[in-house]
Amino acid sequence: MAKLALVNREAKREAAVKKHAAKRAELKSIIDDQTRSMDERMDAMKRLQALPRNSSRCGCAIAAR
Repeated sequence: MAKLALVNREAKREAAVKKHAAKRAELKSIIDDQTRSMDERMDAMKRLQALPRNSSRCGCAIAAR
């Protein structure tokens, strides 16, 4: 059985993912949009990097165990 601290940490990560999901999606769409200026896209990259790392949803099945 997992320690309570580990369970709480995973719950905190899931909450962070839900909290920042919309902002991440918006910034990624700006970064991928080739019609926008390079300065605007670079600014979006910096804002994406400023978000907490734990707010990124892991898409890898192996790492998401």
